[in-house]
Amino acid sequence: MKKLFNILLVIFFITLLGSVFMIKKYENIYIKNVADSAIYFQNPSRLLLKVNCIFDEAIMEVHRYQYHKNSLTKLKILLTSAKNLLKNKQEYKKLVNIINSTLLKIDTNQNIDENKVMRDFHKILNKISFSEYQKSILFFEKYKKNINQFQTILYLIILIIVLLSFALLFILYQSTLLRKITYLSETDQLTQAYNRRKFFEEINHYGNDYSIIMFDIDHFKKINDTYGHDKGDFVLKTLIEIIRKNIRKDDMIFRWGGEEFFVLFKHMNLEEAKKMAEKLRNLVANYDFDGIKITISISVVTSKDGEKIEKIIKILDEGLYEAKNSGRNKVIVKGQI
Repeated sequence: MKKLFNILLVIFFITLLGSVFMIKKYENIYIKNVADSAIYFQNPSRLLLKVNCIFDEAIMEVHRYQYHKNSLTKLKILLTSAKNLLKNKQEYKKLVNIINSTLLKIDTNQNIDENKVMRDFHKILNKISFSEYQKSILFFEKYKKNINQFQTILYLIILIIVLLSFALLFILYQSTLLRKITYLSETDQLTQAYNRRKFFEEINHYGNDYSIIMFDIDHFKKINDTYGHDKGDFVLKTLIEIIRKNIRKDDMIFRWGGEEFFVLFKHMNLEEAKKMAEKLRNLVANYDFDGIKITISISVVTSKDGEKIEKIIKILDEGLYEAKNSGRNKVIVKGQI
């Protein structure tokens, strides 16, 4: 799946680069066509840019005047110049009104809020600029020539390839995401063992052809109290790694709660399950958990036709209780239920 994902990713980027190349090639033809007609169109954005620069400089002069009492001559010249450039056109009336209002306040020695004047002016200017930009787009569209049939087909093919690439990548992503969500929903995040939900789901698949062991760590609370919970977590994770390495590939480990775990041995009889339990018990007892020695108590049972899993768990729990009360570090075989 990962290899397929990488191949699709390479195809997608090659297609994308090819698309960019072809678009740039035909974009030059389009630009030449519209540029020929542009000389007949007087773009107002240059005028507005010039007005904007003059007005901004005027506002700086307002600041100097109000705080340093400089001459008003330059300020008035700048504002009047900006006003004259706008030529009192109807679409620029609001900008002219702001300039007139500023001039009036200067003539009557009123205080001017520079930030507000600048903000109001730019807000209107931006709105007008956008409107002029839309008009220029419409103008250029009038002179836009039809793209020839080859180009249309080419773009269509490129679009289909890109969309298909996106669709495949999206499907792969969703598939990966679904697997991750499924994994998180059925896995204990600390030990990476399966959780209770997965346990009941698996049990329903195997009828009576399985054995189960239930085990927990002897005196685990003492480990947490003595070494801290981080060390306790380390012991749990390491224990599950040991168990996983020493059972069959198809066997499954489940965390039941706290330090209690199940191991589901598919297609295994009671005698084989007992031998496996003794093997795991000895491995754990002889393993050095970074300076800590632990033991586990184990209960073993084999399923029976028609028996409910709730009863099997109860019998396992009784066997584990028996192992604890008889000295721990033991395997108790409850037999076939």
